[in-house]
Amino acid sequence: MPEVETPPVTTEENLVPLRGAGSSMLDRWVQTDPKAAIERVETMVMVLEKLRIASIKATYPSDWIIHTSTTRDGQILTQKGYLQDSGAERAGKVWGIEVGNPAIEREDFPLDSTYSYHMIAEAWSKVTGERLDYAEGSRWSGDPFFARQGDKVDPTDVRKAAYANLHGRAVRALSGLNGVPLDTLRQAGIDVAKVVHVNYQPGEKSSASTGAATVGSAEAIIGFGNSKGKAVSELETKDLDWYIKAYGENVADAAKAKFKVANQRVLDALNAEKEKRAQSASHEAETGTKAPEKGAAIEDGTPRGKLIGDVWTRLTDAAGQHAIGLLQELTTEYLKQPTGKLSDLTDEQLKLLAAIPEQALAAAAKALAGKK
Repeated sequence: MPEVETPPVTTEENLVPLRGAGSSMLDRWVQTDPKAAIERVETMVMVLEKLRIASIKATYPSDWIIHTSTTRDGQILTQKGYLQDSGAERAGKVWGIEVGNPAIEREDFPLDSTYSYHMIAEAWSKVTGERLDYAEGSRWSGDPFFARQGDKVDPTDVRKAAYANLHGRAVRALSGLNGVPLDTLRQAGIDVAKVVHVNYQPGEKSSASTGAATVGSAEAIIGFGNSKGKAVSELETKDLDWYIKAYGENVADAAKAKFKVANQRVLDALNAEKEKRAQSASHEAETGTKAPEKGAAIEDGTPRGKLIGDVWTRLTDAAGQHAIGLLQELTTEYLKQPTGKLSDLTDEQLKLLAAIPEQALAAAAKALAGKK
């Protein structure tokens, strides 16, 4: 039975650990020695922050969704990263998060022959000692995600997805990885230029978004200079380096600190665009054919699109601008079917590439670099 990737989480969750009756550990610290209590709290905050960074480092860019809220004229209001259920499996290990034996309930809907699985369980962190008495996960078989897989939905897949949602919600609550600022993701080494972005305008729900999910940026716009008002993708190649330098200086300028997030977002998009064009040029030089657009390679939010995105991320992480060349090497060696297009491969072939060990990828990338 193939594993099922749970649909992305793009909304905040109100699953919060409750304080029990009686005096807490903090109460006892303060009553015993207030000064020592302050030192302990400061140490705890520092340790928790390091744990949070470590758990983010254990994830991949494809484990995150960046939720961007904008005004109707396109001005960004907020940007937050949301950990998907797939990433929670990796992030949760740092915190020693475990989920108890869940109570499972199936709810059938005779009118349309669909059904839901609901799961409730306790969850706890062996590292912090924090505990959730009630964590819940659920999935509905009528979700468009399952409909994409064919006419008949396997109940086992829906049940697995419900458990993944239960575990994911527990991890996000116990680790504090709900609505993570982009600066924190960057600090942990996540390349936000490779993360799927979803845009919403005020009043929209996640299911009613008017903007399609894109990889890298919500089409960043140049704010000054001769190309003011242009999207990054519309810049002439000769202007890219100039704007990368200019936005880099703006990000580093303390006098422009209040614009740092906005400037960093455009800088990330500029660097991603430069890398994409470099990869395209490399592909054309090697094969004589035009490379596919990076965004097109990722497709949409389908399971196949997610699989392609994961493979592409691993290739670019291993080989940078030579990712297409690495793809050709790997498809020649492992598939006996050389190609520079992920869209040419079947799902089974993509899964084979996704399962190649990191060491083997690194070795292949190193060998490829030696041929240049």
